Amino acid sequence: MASDLLGTLYKAMTGLNAFTRGLDNLSNNVANLNTVGYKANDVFYRELEGNQQFGSTGDDGSPIANGQGVAVGGTTVRFVDGELAVTGKDTDMAIDGGGFFVVRDDDAEFYTRAGQFEIDEDGYLSDPGTGYRVAKIDESGHLADINLRDRLVSPAVASTEVLLRGTLNKSATTGAVYPAQDATATEKVEISVFDANGRSYKVFASFTKQTGDVWKVEFKDASGNVVAESLTLEFGANGAPTAEDLSQLIHLNFFDLVAVDKVKDRFSGVPKISIEATPGELDKLGDITVTLTDGQLISKAASDTASVTFLDGSTFKIDSNGFLVDNATQKKLAARDPAAPEQLIDAAITLQNPAQATTALTLSGVLDAAAPVGDIYPPYIADANGNQVQQNPISVALFDSAGNTYNVSVTFVRVLADTNRAEYEVVFNRGLAGEFKASKKLVYIRDGVSPGQGGTPNPGAGSFFPGGLSDALVPGQQWRLESPDLSATFTGTDAAGAAVTINFNLDVSGKDGATALVLKTGSDDAVTATQLSGRAVGKVSGIEIDASGKLIVSYSNGQSAEGPTLAVVDRRIEELKVNFAAVNSVQFVTSTIQVEDVDGRATGQLTSFAFEEDGTILLKYSNDDELKDGRIAMALFTNVSALQRAGDALFTLEDTNDRVLGSATDGAFGKLVHKSIERSNVELSREFAEIIIVQRGFQAASQVLNATNELIQELYSSTRGGR
Repeated sequence: MASDLLGTLYKAMTGLNAFTRGLDNLSNNVANLNTVGYKANDVFYRELEGNQQFGSTGDDGSPIANGQGVAVGGTTVRFVDGELAVTGKDTDMAIDGGGFFVVRDDDAEFYTRAGQFEIDEDGYLSDPGTGYRVAKIDESGHLADINLRDRLVSPAVASTEVLLRGTLNKSATTGAVYPAQDATATEKVEISVFDANGRSYKVFASFTKQTGDVWKVEFKDASGNVVAESLTLEFGANGAPTAEDLSQLIHLNFFDLVAVDKVKDRFSGVPKISIEATPGELDKLGDITVTLTDGQLISKAASDTASVTFLDGSTFKIDSNGFLVDNATQKKLAARDPAAPEQLIDAAITLQNPAQATTALTLSGVLDAAAPVGDIYPPYIADANGNQVQQNPISVALFDSAGNTYNVSVTFVRVLADTNRAEYEVVFNRGLAGEFKASKKLVYIRDGVSPGQGGTPNPGAGSFFPGGLSDALVPGQQWRLESPDLSATFTGTDAAGAAVTINFNLDVSGKDGATALVLKTGSDDAVTATQLSGRAVGKVSGIEIDASGKLIVSYSNGQSAEGPTLAVVDRRIEELKVNFAAVNSVQFVTSTIQVEDVDGRATGQLTSFAFEEDGTILLKYSNDDELKDGRIAMALFTNVSALQRAGDALFTLEDTNDRVLGSATDGAFGKLVHKSIERSNVELSREFAEIIIVQRGFQAASQVLNATNELIQELYSSTRGGR
């Protein structure tokens, strides 16, 4: 009997354990009541196998095969649809049907009904809880990630066709023009077209009556510039255009220049071509080739805006007038007008750099303070023939305003050597009939000595020093210039015998950055003369082109100058078909032509995206373009019970051969509901009912446990009482 009671006790314990695990599952279901796409779990129980290990028998002695209690046999996922709820969020999706979304982590696949997705920082549509990326089925039928960042821009499409509709007055007189010169904006035939870069511009068509039922069609921009060759439109007896005139091609050429700051680095650049050995001989430059990485150059006939050729690059020569002439077209290359950058001019360089008269010389170096009166620097020596020649003369070139050169030398003659004062004559062309001097002497005095302070006069100088000569001798005193303002005037004649005068200043103080001309005791004379200004006429000695298309010209006089910046055009339509099929000619009517349709579009930015019922990803752009970028991938399973929970409302499948990939509205996949989510399929009424059932079962098992325990206690008590 005791063994039977122990068996009963064990069976009651299995019931308590099974009902506890069942309650735990119900608790998890209720906890996930508001989890998007959650699928509830159901617990199922199984009877433990009965046996006769306790030797139970009936009254007649036959064995009784009682069960051994209960155990949790497992759980199953309740794969039924949850309620759909509208969220209005672009990235939310729900499935009305049996399919699952496919999300991926590299090559690992997961499946979910929770369509509460987001765009991650890299632009991918992904599951926010895990970061796994939502898959689509691309054009080749393979799984691919959905990246909206790659689709932010809709590329521009150049216009290729314009359809005109309307009527022309067959009775109009020859030379009549439609629209009239004073036509209002609404009366004009305005065609808005796009180039390959997506920029729009306007073309205005006009119709001029010719002899018979023939019209000349012209195309101009808003400024009246001709932008295409004219067309001839002839009508047949039935008032319709002749077959050959129904559709005609035009090439649109515009002078809409790329801004200078956007042209940078479009040119491959041309290294400097030098003709320093033969300056001015332009034919020695040869062919100059310039290429573009983007855009086109323009060559055009002078003063003829209609005769334009667009070039991807150019090989050109510079003619005798300085114009850049394209070899292929024999037209002048176009450049930007520096004064009006929106205008085109003929590209040309300046063939000469102007001369400049000498206005200043710099004298730098050292003069010996100990030199005696009459000392000449640079000195004269006798040559082999006994003639006196200057040793190492200081030579400089003077230029007049016409660029003529006059070579002179500079000589210093000591005319005063006093303790506190030294004077020099600055002489040019010494020993020649045309020699001339500086406007005044070069004078140095000791530091601390200045005229007008009292003292004894300085012999031979006419200046007054304080305290006499003895008071002026202070140890450490240095020589300084009394006045640095020196100038000179050269007078002579040029090669034609005309009188020439050159006035120039002498800088001896180093004010322009040069070394000053100083007086030092015990130093050897060493003076240099430098031309600060003045130059001859410069001829072209070299040319180069930088990455912005600017020409840089070098000249033989050491100068350089910026030449023209070559014009670059981005906007051009190679071929635009003008369709006149809907235009006719009728007697005694008022002409009226309208633009029915024009294709092409500008560059567009992504403005919105949507997911259609069949899972198609529809992207919409600011240029009215729409792009279908694959379809949201869905999965169906031959045996949904093979799915294993992976957390975050995700499931995995051990063998991917057990799933079928497809899209919404394909078979049993269901349809996709945009801007909605599927709520958890947990039903509280069902869960509460299950809780009551589990609770009662638990209570009943507890009662059995208590009753069995009391019986065992009673049995033990009776056994002790019988001893």
